[in-house]
Amino acid sequence: MALDEPNREEVVAEEEGVVLMIDGPSRAVLGEQVTMDYGSFGFKLTTPNEILSYNLQMETGR
Repeated sequence: MALDEPNREEVVAEEEGVVLMIDGPSRAVLGEQVTMDYGSFGFKLTTPNEILSYNLQMETGR
């Protein structure tokens, strides 16, 4: 995960002030529903079928 500016190929979603930008290949993996949770472990991404990633950390865009 990285913090950067959206490009026109990305889907941009905003919920309660949090903006997510998802590129095409990632959307194909994520599907239509994804849950993002944050705790002392970092970020966790899950879909109704599986845990996709655990202990994600942010980095700034280049």
